[in-house]
Amino acid sequence: MTFEGLVDAAFNQIRQYSKSDVAVTIRLLEAIACIATYTRNSQQKEALRRHAEMILNSSHEQISQEQDQKDVQKQYHQVIKALGQD
Repeated sequence: MTFEGLVDAAFNQIRQYSKSDVAVTIRLLEAIACIATYTRNSQQKEALRRHAEMILNSSHEQISQEQDQKDVQKQYHQVIKALGQD
């Protein structure tokens, strides 16, 4: 199993079923930021970034409250920072 496969297995279903749940969305991004601190190469970082972007995009489509969207955006930026891509 590859790192990307593990990330997909860990996040796909949760991301798909919780896209309108602000708390779960933020916790997913927190988990990705935490994992990012242990990544070893650009392929691993790309796998995490891809999931963070999907989470962010879903939040724009599914979360209607402006403050909730800002909170998600703030956590997304923490992921980017943890990936060293800010």
